Amino acid sequence: MAPTLSILLPLLPLLTPSTAACTRESLLASAQTYIAAQKSGNTSSLPLSPTFKHLHNNKERPLSTSLLSTPRSLSLVRSTADTTSCASYTMWISTSSPAPYVVGTQLRHDNDTSTISVIDTIAATTGDLFFDAKKTLGYVIDEVQGSVDVLCQFDSLGTMPDSHEIRVVDGKVKYVHTITALKIG
Repeated sequence: MAPTLSILLPLLPLLTPSTAACTRESLLASAQTYIAAQKSGNTSSLPLSPTFKHLHNNKERPLSTSLLSTPRSLSLVRSTADTTSCASYTMWISTSSPAPYVVGTQLRHDNDTSTISVIDTIAATTGDLFFDAKKTLGYVIDEVQGSVDVLCQFDSLGTMPDSHEIRVVDGKVKYVHTITALKIG
């Protein structure tokens, strides 16, 4: 007995290879596209999904008013990839004008890297203070690099968006990088 078309049709998407699967390479390529957009101050090359959302220090903001809208010279860039969550984390530092920044950004994708569904950034600049963790908002794990980034919010002194990147080498915590945004004064 031959299978009917109604049985085979739902299986068709499983048989069609994805052109932008959630591989480490495609996630890091997407992160490089994000970095290129930051360096140029032009977001037109970012492949945004129809349901795209941009968060800056835990608040939804238009991409047109984001840090991405201003070109920046970056003195340090590091990216990690989480193929399970289809996400990447990129930390960058700019020590030049118009203002110095330390930024941690998670790019999130829906099942493949053909589009970016969320750009979630914690950005610290002159006047921001340190923190005490209370609430986890999201994380990205890079199993190859042994790294995890956690976006969280510290509420002990007010609402403070924060990013913690932790790297384990030879079974021990080797590096911890934090970015906290809190205006003082």
